[in-house]
Amino acid sequence: MPYEHASLLREINTYEDTVWAIVAFILECRWNPDGQRIDETIPVGVGRVFRKTDGSDVTPDLAIQRRATQGVVAEVKAAFPPEQAIDRRDEVFRQLKTYDDDLLRWWGNNGQIERHDIVLLTHDTHVVEACDHLNGLTGRDIGTFERNLAILGFYRTDQRETFITLRKHSGEFLDPQFGAKLRRGVPIKVVHIEAQQKKFYDSRPPIPYVLWLLWHLIFPIYTEGCSRDARKGYTPIEVTKDRVTGDLQRFYGFEPDDTGNRGTPRSEWVQEALEVLVSLHMAHHGTGQGAYVIRYKGIKGDTLERFGRLFHERDEIRQRQTRRRGRQPTLFDNI
Repeated sequence: MPYEHASLLREINTYEDTVWAIVAFILECRWNPDGQRIDETIPVGVGRVFRKTDGSDVTPDLAIQRRATQGVVAEVKAAFPPEQAIDRRDEVFRQLKTYDDDLLRWWGNNGQIERHDIVLLTHDTHVVEACDHLNGLTGRDIGTFERNLAILGFYRTDQRETFITLRKHSGEFLDPQFGAKLRRGVPIKVVHIEAQQKKFYDSRPPIPYVLWLLWHLIFPIYTEGCSRDARKGYTPIEVTKDRVTGDLQRFYGFEPDDTGNRGTPRSEWVQEALEVLVSLHMAHHGTGQGAYVIRYKGIKGDTLERFGRLFHERDEIRQRQTRRRGRQPTLFDNI
């Protein structure tokens, strides 16, 4: 199949819109109306692992403890499954139902709070379908919630300034004023969202997107103090998976901590991206576990298009090789 750059751009746009929606919801949850400012002391977890009463673990996309005794857990589905994908639609609410429990591992107070709300955040073009599907689940376990379940839509508007607007279409919140405000719709300037510099959430991003971020934002910093090898035509940069992961989390994602936040992007996503660079002969393995040497140099033209095309061609070659060996591809073939 030929490479379709437009398809990659749509995938990245969906991922970026999801990140923006998460950041917008965080900002709104942290907004202090009395002081007219963002309250940075309100704890936030992206990919935070909670413990259920049955001993199993669940990991919502987002958790926010707006008050000492009240919290919010949210699942973000920028693209709600299509009408014909009934099982996938059911799975969204089955996942939300797993959060309808006395979750442990909140911040403070031995990891317990009195109550929490559950939120489904989806693009505004899909929110009616999500609400209708929930209504159709009446009487079923995955459609019956003890805690508040609110469905929010988000959409982008471009005028003199760009906004992400959050609007509640269904359900309630423990804080009625917060719920009423969201029902009317809350526009948040994208300039405030971009100021947070978040580019990841707790879902695997497209690998060409990660490669583009590394090549433009991370590796140029690493070149400081490194000399270009004129004979080879590149600057060798010694990196480790852990260093790259830590820097992406610190500057463009969410850092792990000792309260239960595991951090994003995950190290396995970063390692996959670094291994792709090795397969493309743009890096080689270094000395020691998780060590790499990046063969860094400028790329002419559209870097994202270049990485997208190279990644696509690499996968095409691997699939042909797999077919010649007489077996079907597996998930492990992409690593």
